[in-house]
Amino acid sequence: MKKLLSIVMALIICLAMLVGCTEIAIYETDIPQFSEMVYERPNIDELEKQAEKLILLLNGKAPFRKICRMHDELDESIFSFNTMHNLAYIRSNLDLTDTYYAEELSACSELAVDVEQICEKVYRTEALSEYTEELENKYYYKGFLKNYSDTEDEGKSDRIAELRKTENKLKEAYYNVFRDPTITLDDKEVKLNDYLDKLGSYDYYRAKQRFMEQYNK
Repeated sequence: MKKLLSIVMALIICLAMLVGCTEIAIYETDIPQFSEMVYERPNIDELEKQAEKLILLLNGKAPFRKICRMHDELDESIFSFNTMHNLAYIRSNLDLTDTYYAEELSACSELAVDVEQICEKVYRTEALSEYTEELENKYYYKGFLKNYSDTEDEGKSDRIAELRKTENKLKEAYYNVFRDPTITLDDKEVKLNDYLDKLGSYDYYRAKQRFMEQYNK
């Protein structure tokens, strides 16, 4: 169980870094058992509103402490989103036949692309603000925001987002193959797992080979 919890936390931190969660606080609270972790499909409406408020504060040259308060609220929402995304990912992969978490993983993966775009808008605004150095020192690392200072790159993010959504659809199709795999033998489609349970060793490997041939075309 401890190993599983370690994997959960590692995945959360890795995804948070990819999406742009900048400062992760691990609070001193009792960590629940993995089976007791409550999943709820994330709603990113509040996260988006927080990002918009932060952008307004940056453009309006608000006091740095006020910007930091909103930045912290946004980071907390991103962390919460990443937690739910990772729960859906882990539970979906623990049981590939679980259609509920398959749908939740698909929904979270779609939302993750939107969250990335929201974060990128924040980065670009921060990169052009008067607090660039202070923000890097507090939330990122030196030179991070410089990567978002070129306004000519803004159009690329939309193209990348479309590619990410296409990638998610391909992943979903891949997972669906293994959730309920079938093969065609003697012009008849059968469920692979049910078929394998009834076979001897020769026919077992023949069926497995046919499965790989069928889905590697």
